[in-house]
Amino acid sequence: MKGITWMLCACLAVSAVPAGAAVVLNEVLADPARDWNNDGTVSYRDDEWVEVLNTGTEAVDLTGWRIATADTSWRYEFTGTLAAGGRLLITGKMSYDWERTFGCPAYGLRLGNEGDTVMLWRLAPADTTLMDSVTFGDEDAEDDRSTGRLPDGAGEWSLFDALNHVAPGGVPGNGCTPTPEEVNFCETPVEAVTWGRVKERFTNE
Repeated sequence: MKGITWMLCACLAVSAVPAGAAVVLNEVLADPARDWNNDGTVSYRDDEWVEVLNTGTEAVDLTGWRIATADTSWRYEFTGTLAAGGRLLITGKMSYDWERTFGCPAYGLRLGNEGDTVMLWRLAPADTTLMDSVTFGDEDAEDDRSTGRLPDGAGEWSLFDALNHVAPGGVPGNGCTPTPEEVNFCETPVEAVTWGRVKERFTNE
């Protein structure tokens, strides 16, 4: 892309994308306040995460697929195959380890706590293709809030704020819990009422 300088950091070897493949970004958490990667330590760097999902009907070889952020730095390169319906979680620690291995400046995912853009790219010798992206704002990136697709894999982007509710007047949250490596799901609360209250409501109307 013109006007953008990419740091390669690793060799490229890219396979074809099956017609039935559809790998997308599915959920992002930029400001962790708990141990999301389950290593026993809470880390602002290591516990950030990005989830990708193959919504298609065929497995995809992810060799040559990478994650970048708005500063156009590569943050992680995928390996292996993602099955149809499969999902992968990339944590800040995984990003940091990849950066160190391939000689990139090592910061982890480095997702901006005042908002950022996460991009999923597919690199090939002749072309570099943006496969998916999501931009989130300041309120989306508060402690333990994630931005994810609802319904899972195909819906609009929504703010999952059950662990840190948005104050009245802020960006609307869905009241759901972030779901790394799980289906994005939000159960609508149901209020239990008596038959008498139901009759009273319709009588008053």
